[in-house]
Amino acid sequence: MPLFCWNTGSIQSVLSHMDTLLADIRQALRQLKRSPGFALAAVGILALGLAANTAVFSVADAVLFRPLDYERPENLVTVSEVIPQLSNLYPRLPVNSFHFLEWQARCRSFSDLALLRDRTLNLTGQDGPPERLGAERVTANLLPMLGVRPALGRNFTPEEDRPGNDREVVLTDSLWRRRFHGDPSIVNKTILLNGTPHLVVGVLPESFRFPRPDMLTALGGSTINIELFKPLALDRSKLDKVGNHNYLAIARLRPGVTREQALAELNTVQTALTKELATPGMDLRADLTILQEQIVSGSRRGLLLLLASIGVVLLIMCVNLGNLMLARATARAREMAVRSALGAGSWRLVRQVLTESLAISLAGGVAGLGLAYVAVRALVATAPIDIPRLDEVHLDPRALLFALGTAVVSGLLFGLIPAWRASRSQPQDALRSGGRSASQSRHGLRVSEILVSAEVALSAALLVAAGLLVGSLIRVLKVDQGFRADNVLTVGLNLPGARYSNDKKRVDFFDRLLPAVQQVPGVRSAGLISVLPLQGDTWVDMITRDDDHRPVAQRPVANYRFVSPEYFTAMEIPIRRGRGFQPADRTRDVVLVSASTAARIWPGQDVIGKRMHRGSDSDPFSEVVGVVADTRANMKKDQPLEVYLPYWKYVESSVSLAIRTAQEPASVASAVRNAIWSIDSEVPVPEMKTMRQLILDSVAERRFQTALLAGFALAALILASLGIYGVISYSVNRRSNEIGIRMALGAQARDVSGMVLRQGMRPVAIGLVVGLAGALALSRLLQALLFEMKATDPWVLAGVVLMLTATAAAACYAPAIRATRVDPSIALRDE
Repeated sequence: MPLFCWNTGSIQSVLSHMDTLLADIRQALRQLKRSPGFALAAVGILALGLAANTAVFSVADAVLFRPLDYERPENLVTVSEVIPQLSNLYPRLPVNSFHFLEWQARCRSFSDLALLRDRTLNLTGQDGPPERLGAERVTANLLPMLGVRPALGRNFTPEEDRPGNDREVVLTDSLWRRRFHGDPSIVNKTILLNGTPHLVVGVLPESFRFPRPDMLTALGGSTINIELFKPLALDRSKLDKVGNHNYLAIARLRPGVTREQALAELNTVQTALTKELATPGMDLRADLTILQEQIVSGSRRGLLLLLASIGVVLLIMCVNLGNLMLARATARAREMAVRSALGAGSWRLVRQVLTESLAISLAGGVAGLGLAYVAVRALVATAPIDIPRLDEVHLDPRALLFALGTAVVSGLLFGLIPAWRASRSQPQDALRSGGRSASQSRHGLRVSEILVSAEVALSAALLVAAGLLVGSLIRVLKVDQGFRADNVLTVGLNLPGARYSNDKKRVDFFDRLLPAVQQVPGVRSAGLISVLPLQGDTWVDMITRDDDHRPVAQRPVANYRFVSPEYFTAMEIPIRRGRGFQPADRTRDVVLVSASTAARIWPGQDVIGKRMHRGSDSDPFSEVVGVVADTRANMKKDQPLEVYLPYWKYVESSVSLAIRTAQEPASVASAVRNAIWSIDSEVPVPEMKTMRQLILDSVAERRFQTALLAGFALAALILASLGIYGVISYSVNRRSNEIGIRMALGAQARDVSGMVLRQGMRPVAIGLVVGLAGALALSRLLQALLFEMKATDPWVLAGVVLMLTATAAAACYAPAIRATRVDPSIALRDE
């Protein structure tokens, strides 16, 4: 018996359907050829809309939806610690390394658990200038846990992850190609990092990507890209059991273990540690976050908003094209009536119109793919580095499938209503002399007006979102940072650890460097600080008055900064009370506090002469000698409490210089670099940035999202105005006889223009009400993206109403004027 049995009738039926489909396609192409202006405009509009949608989708897909390129990424989680008593300020904290070791020993929910801490290391020699590199110190199991195997060489061994044995590094592919020219013989050779020889044991694959440190923690961190890995080499005997939350932890869940189960076990261990470590008033908890969620959390809302916004713009385009197709359907009413009279069924008429709309949409999709490639490259080139996984964005098969699907859906959307209208055409009405009945015209206009209301509603919602983000950005940029950013040049320095191994050597270096920089022509003042403003919350520690005997966890916390006396002059940070640091203070324990710190710790008191200490109760007390203006750690929070200590009491290897200049800061950059190298030629001097640049960088992602959304909103406004104009123009053309009769019977020009304006503004008013209601309903989603303003801001809502009303009135004006110029005699003669 044959495996397949073909029925002759079935074959003929399939061939018949194929012939019909081909006939529909040929007819659609002929119709579009007869209206080349309409076809080109429709294809062009769709190409632009689909290109923008595909480009934004490519970014959102790479950042939010595509799995991380690690082994079983869905089982990877980041681990944070939670101290409930501090959760109002810091909901999640980095990890204490001693606690991490206890988790390794006691938790069974994880198949692996790795610890890491970012650092900067200086690369010297290697036939190039000194260079500061982003490094990640990691436990030896991190890369194997991620499923990463070096393209050259090997991973770290457990023996190399021990104190004294940690002189090995694994390079990223980008560093290997950029600094070592892709030389495969670099493996098993030594390089100088911080003045110490390190053995290169491996080079990672080109496809390997590791997130920036600030994307792995809720507190923020270094924004420098990681270019090499080095063993962490924990010394258990030297670990603090309380405090010192300075590490990041990544874990892999065992197969079959849920995040909730692992968290429950981890919190059981944390409760036991709380009792064992006997920390009065301080409880330990933990939190687990899927690794991918942690990396993209800061960009998720903004990218989803952009994706929804460009989708709204495409939907408005489809509404406009739907109105154009409706107008064409009315103009072709006699043709459709003849087809119906000759026996074409409703489905055949629907299919013919949908075939035309799909032909337009597919042509727009093909044209849009080329534009999408350009748009993706433009987006990646202009997007800020704050967006994670940006280097993974490209036009891949998923994006192409999205573009194809969007093109088909768009064609169905703008072709559906005209197709439905064609299926309801009455042959006897259309074949009558003139072929235009008033009832048919009114019904068609009602459908068009509904579509206008829809696009106005969508435009209103999009304009509200754009207005809120623009207003929020303006507030961010105008906020008082506590310093004057103009003419300030900054540079980050990282001293080689081998030569500057203790505080005395580091202080001596900066004692020589600061006068050398201040003597550079064009430099007015120069100071140093451990962490510049807007660089995040770092070095967070307790602040304790001399009469505060509460449990440690109940005491306030502050950001500690180590500065030179000239820093406040260089940044023009006002000293509100008391004085700044002086040379005589080198033998004393003194501090400066910010205005918010003074008001919080000593409310209503004169703080000059008050005493406080940081950290544990064994730390020495310091005297408050001055109060300075508040500065911001970042643009997302209010000013934190800040305490300033003189750099000679403690200075890290990594600091930043703030240099106020008399002219354009860039003009002194070369001389400043030479001044630094005159003290030590092996200290890397990275790219210098002005303080103004740092401010803009701190809001780069916000600016990027706001600019795109504002552009989409402007496009929506233009499209809505074109849609209103098209519908009113069509209405005036259809009602020219009626208008002529009205004018013949005595109607004045103002009566006619008023009638047209009322007709045009009615769907606009309905759309405004619906759009504003929708915007208010979605206000909760927008609130998280705003800074110091409400999502229901009345000024923004009023501005959108005025803008759309004025735009709609302008769109109605030209058709209204044209209506007043209808010649009554011609209209009466036609009747």
